[in-house]
Formats: sequence, C-alpha cells, structure tokens
Amino acid sequence: MLPFEDVCAFVIGSGRTAPAAIETCMARRQGRLVVTVNRSHRVHDVTGDVHVFIDGDIDDGSSYFDEVPCICDASVWSNADHIALPGVGGPLGRYLNPGRLILRPNTAVTAALWALSVGCRPVIMLGCRCLDEGRHATHQLEAMRNARVELMEHSSDVFDGDDARSLRAALTAETIEHARCRAWAHADDAGQRLREFYR
Repeated sequence: MLPFEDVCAFVIGSGRTAPAAIETCMARRQGRLVVTVNRSHRVHDVTGDVHVFIDGDIDDGSSYFDEVPCICDASVWSNADHIALPGVGGPLGRYLNPGRLILRPNTAVTAALWALSVGCRPVIMLGCRCLDEGRHATHQLEAMRNARVELMEHSSDVFDGDDARSLRAALTAETIEHARCRAWAHADDAGQRLREFYR
C-alpha cells in the first residue's frame, strides 16, 4: 500500500503569485500533505510535512531540514536523514514508480510527480505558475513552463491552485471525495510513514 493513498497534497512552490490561495489551503491542511520545494518554506513562511529538492545547495543546514523529512535526488544527497531516491528522466509513463524521483527542470513538477507516485490525489500546485520574477534565465523559465504543461496533460489529478476557479474545483472535488478517502489526521507522522515505506 502506498503511504499517502488518496490523501490530498498541496505542493507549494517559490512563486509569489498565490499568497491568498496558499493561505486558504494552509487553513485546510489537517488531513492533507503539505509538500514544500526548494526555498518555498522561506518565501511563504510555511512548514511542510515533507520537503523535496533536486539541487544540492538547497539544504543549507538550517533547522528546517532537521524538522521536516526531505526527499531528494540521490546525486545531491547531503544528509543521512534525507530519503535519497535515484533520479530519472525521460517520458512520463502511466505508472509512476515511488522508488524513483522523476527529474524535471521544475522542482515543483518533480515534487508533484513524487506526490502522485506515493498515492496522493488530488495534487494542488500553489506558487508554481513559472512567471518571470527575475530569478531565472529565459530558456530556463521556458523549460520549467514546459515541464508544468507536461504534468498537467499527464494527470487529471493535478490542479493549478494559483487559478481561483481551478482551486475552487479541486477543493470542492477533494471535499466530496474526502469522506471516502482513507483518514490521515496527523501530519506529524509523515516522516515515520515515509521512512517505513522507503525502509
């Protein structure tokens, strides 16, 4: 059984486009999995249940990385407490293997694919619009946007939380389904679940 079967995931990126949407989702975090990426925990002042990174310089040794379980690409593995998975590229298949991290030039997309692979449904992406905020070169921004499009086309379980209509639809659908979902009430056991699963 997957560790987060039918648990709604909020993937929070570093984009500054959706503070109200992030606030709305964080108010509903009980029973959902909050996934932060790169430096999004600082940008939005949120604490995730799990953190995903694929760049080695992200773990700066701050206490955040001691408190929150981290999933990372094995090539940048920097801490014995992190769960390092082999990174793979290539086209997206129908089945997403939770034992591998599907690498894309957009860490939030990698995190969303990982969330899907461990059973999360739906996955709501926040601060992941890839708008030009002056942080990335044009070609890098284009690659990040293409990865996001690929993800949205791959799975109907992924929603753009930065869009008010999409967020409303996702939360409504998730609320309706929540009664049928396996209950997951305690976010503080995310690390334990992950370590047991990846043992």
